[in-house]
Amino acid sequence: MDGDEKVKKIIYFCMIHDISALCGSGSLVRNINGNEIDFTPYVLKSLESMEIGIKAPEVNNEK
Repeated sequence: MDGDEKVKKIIYFCMIHDISALCGSGSLVRNINGNEIDFTPYVLKSLESMEIGIKAPEVNNEK
């Protein structure tokens, strides 16, 4: 086993919009029925298609 086979694929991401952010992390490889499945293309496609549509609440500073 060479060094590359020991490396785990993990993704870290932050999607930033104005003052809001969505961050996360997780493994890109899953063991399903004894087979290692690489989900990299699916995760990257999902992240590319995401949008943050959060509207920050307005603050009323009037007294």
